[in-house]
Amino acid sequence: MIPHTNLWTRTFLGMSRAAADPSDLYFGFILRGRGPVPDVEELRRQVDKRLALIPALTRVPETREGDVTWRPDEAFDLAGHVRAHGPLTRGVAPQRSLLACAPASPPQMWGLWVLPGPREGRWQVCWLSHHAFGDAMAIVRILRVLFGDEDPPGPVASSRHRRSGRARAIGAAGRMLPGLLATYLPGEQWPPMTSPAGAVRGWAYAQVPFATLRRVADTSGATVNQVHLAAMTAALRGLETDNGRRPRGRLQACMPLDLRTPGQDDHTVASRLGLMRVPLAWARPNPAGRLAAVVRATRPRRIGRWKRAWRALLADAPEPIAQWAHRRIGDPRNTKLTVSAVNVPGALAVGGSPVTEIVPLPWLPPGHACFTLLATYAGTTTQSVLTHGGGFAPGRLTTLWARAVDDLAATYEGRPHAPESRR
Repeated sequence: MIPHTNLWTRTFLGMSRAAADPSDLYFGFILRGRGPVPDVEELRRQVDKRLALIPALTRVPETREGDVTWRPDEAFDLAGHVRAHGPLTRGVAPQRSLLACAPASPPQMWGLWVLPGPREGRWQVCWLSHHAFGDAMAIVRILRVLFGDEDPPGPVASSRHRRSGRARAIGAAGRMLPGLLATYLPGEQWPPMTSPAGAVRGWAYAQVPFATLRRVADTSGATVNQVHLAAMTAALRGLETDNGRRPRGRLQACMPLDLRTPGQDDHTVASRLGLMRVPLAWARPNPAGRLAAVVRATRPRRIGRWKRAWRALLADAPEPIAQWAHRRIGDPRNTKLTVSAVNVPGALAVGGSPVTEIVPLPWLPPGHACFTLLATYAGTTTQSVLTHGGGFAPGRLTTLWARAVDDLAATYEGRPHAPESRR
């Protein structure tokens, strides 16, 4: 698994310089299990056995005249990447404290920390990495190689016929233009975006059985991710009413799109993503109405169209055009929060001890107040929320999300499976 440079590599490295806190650019996953806390030396040995399969782990970015390359880290020391750490502070995102001893130049791209468990008889291992290193899908693949004994795939040559780059770029711009121009229209406001940031980043999570989301999807004809988006719509609505405000119109959220081509991009470590705005109908008072609105806004045909457009734009258009598209969708004035999700298939183990639970740790784009990251592993779906520390408590949003999942389950309870339900 080799490192790869693209627009997002340069963008996320640039964000590090613009961020109020450089640790905001790091995200990851907390792996949990039962039993004694793993020995840090044993963890290093486990990683070292698989290190040759992932050359990206021993590279660092180097920028010259705006061009980023990944060079071998001549000072690479596994002990500097795999460490032990004390207990985490409840309700506070751990990135800043975990990265306190990491070198700033060049920035450490990844790290693993052995942590005391959240309670007696439990252990935790936390992975963090800079977003310039790779996106959530890339990190899931790394974790599966390190802790799932999965061999990384090799490169596969593409046999598909491609139109000329110019034709692809023009077609991509045409497909995206209406959605991008819509970002210039005034949208609904979200008060947490205008509240001052706090001294620390807030963090909370909630968990529900994946079977509950699956059951709602089966009976409603929606996808699991659409059910999740409908629950988030309800949670944001609840947050507004908690504060005496009446939700109006639609709140624009950002949904990352995985642009990987199966079998062709699996051997690289990078961020391969596009962005799409999703209008959340938070003014609707009932769960079924909110889910129906999400289904209309995220139909597979629409998502597929945006994916194809982003692939062509990133591959063939001049970079300033792709940067403009990113800014129009990612700007906090145009999308109020990001709603991301990832699935972690298979079974992982650390030092022979099975991983029973995975908790995602979101990052925070500069200027944003909130980022949400959902992960499903071993039958449990975990919704994690990171905030800029002001405006609202992330725990309230996660609680409302879990309650909204239950409300959707109650709404569709007893109904027969819809014939068109999809994952």
